[in-house]
Amino acid sequence: MALGLGKRGAVGTLEGATAHEPGETGGLRFEPRGVLGGLAILAVAVPFALECALIAVSPGHLPLYLGGDPALIGLATKAAAGWHQLLGPYDRFGWHHPGPAYFYLQSLPSHALAPGQAEFFGSAAINALAAVLAVATVWRRVGARAALLSAICVGYLAIALGPALLRTPWNPDAVIIPLCLLAVLCAGGATGSFLCLLGSLLVGSYLVQTDIGTAPAVAALVLLALLGHVLGRRAGRGQPRPRLLPTAQAVALAALGVAALVAMWVPPVVQQIRDKPGNLSLLWQFFTSDHPHHGVSSALQAVGAVDSQLGFRSIDNGLPLSGSHDVALLLALAVAVAAVAAGWWRRQRFAFSLGLASLVGQLVSVASATRVVGPIYGYLVLWEIALPVVAAIGLGVAFLGGDTRELVQHPARWPSAVRTMVGVSVVLAAGAVAVAVIFAVKVGQLAPVSTQSDADVGQAWRLVDPQLSRSDTSVLVDIRSHDSWPLGVGLADQLNQHGVRPTVPQAWATLFGTSAATGHEAAVVALYQSGESPPTAPPGSRLLGTAGDTVVYISERPPGAR
Repeated sequence: MALGLGKRGAVGTLEGATAHEPGETGGLRFEPRGVLGGLAILAVAVPFALECALIAVSPGHLPLYLGGDPALIGLATKAAAGWHQLLGPYDRFGWHHPGPAYFYLQSLPSHALAPGQAEFFGSAAINALAAVLAVATVWRRVGARAALLSAICVGYLAIALGPALLRTPWNPDAVIIPLCLLAVLCAGGATGSFLCLLGSLLVGSYLVQTDIGTAPAVAALVLLALLGHVLGRRAGRGQPRPRLLPTAQAVALAALGVAALVAMWVPPVVQQIRDKPGNLSLLWQFFTSDHPHHGVSSALQAVGAVDSQLGFRSIDNGLPLSGSHDVALLLALAVAVAAVAAGWWRRQRFAFSLGLASLVGQLVSVASATRVVGPIYGYLVLWEIALPVVAAIGLGVAFLGGDTRELVQHPARWPSAVRTMVGVSVVLAAGAVAVAVIFAVKVGQLAPVSTQSDADVGQAWRLVDPQLSRSDTSVLVDIRSHDSWPLGVGLADQLNQHGVRPTVPQAWATLFGTSAATGHEAAVVALYQSGESPPTAPPGSRLLGTAGDTVVYISERPPGAR
């Protein structure tokens, strides 16, 4: 990623000169680096912290009843809290996303917060951590002014997406900000940082495990980082390398990162070996099978529609993307090309690497969209919206992360350079504060997470709960109508939260991630769509009532009955 830029581009910015090249600068400092860098971190951390705090103290009307995909995530998170989850989220084509890293991260707040509430908090916290680490990495590698710019860009992305999306526990929404972090880490790895390279493998693994649709882009970015890292080391062989961390600390962090990387992939490998068919085999079969695909034109329209959301043109994640969005896509590609050109011209390797990552990532995203099976729904490609933002960061870094040597060699330029840097720093700081304030105001306007409660699931649980005995250890949720599965998984989630093991018919076991019916359940809850309910109650069943469009029956099953 940094081929041909020479050694000059590896030098840090003016405010970071003493950290990178103390011998050349002699302790020269032009600005309060720590204050500006800290402001950059706070600009992204404070709004996210406010969002997490509002979720944690959400008034209300808990328990939070979840249905459909959020309830599936709740079930998997509960399994992860007990160290039982081996796979990622379920996909409608019968396989799971590769790994459970997302669920194990989500399980951390589940020990302190109520079910449902914990999943919303976990999603906001994951996005917060990714945003802060992205800005901190830019600060560490390039300087405080570039970090302020990255805070503005990441904050703008958060505003464009909307803080409501950033707290939603749905896995396609949990990979967008982390993809920004991946690109920044890849740029750091390409410019010589082994820890950034290792971090890119960790974050890339999280992205692929959580949403396999990101796999081609992740693979391309990580391979570019590896190539840049290897070429950079060869070009600098025999020359002293700057160290930002003491050797012992760097070794400890590297060992911890390698251990975490191995641990992330143990569960899916165990499942592949233990269960038949293994999920990795199912993934291989699906993606190597012949399916109808989309033309390049349709893929360009979909990616352009996603990019247009940066202009606050909202898209519906649940609807197929269509229409003409050429301007948004062309603008996104143009910014990436400009970042590559400016990085090359300024010999700023980090900027060049960010621009190249964005450009290649966008092209790979278009190619990936052509391989989507079925309509190109918004949620399948929404993660691509992070890549134009990466290009904007790279373009800014090209001019804000400059080389100190030319200035040091010409002391007469110092006064004017100081005035310029102070002015730029003030503008960037004001911009970061403004974006943070707008983001925080939007967070404050969000409805409490209790409003996300599924009323139908709540009604169904209120019908079923009084009928259960404290001695009941297992209940079959018998879904008789396909359209009742969102409510069925919500009931299964509630049973699980109350210490009752839910089972489902064999056809639903893979989707729910729970056991198939054994015939030894203490009770059976049967769900029918109102238009499909039987003329008489199933044998031994009692009608409890309706929840939305679903009719709920319950029957007790003697121990040992089948």
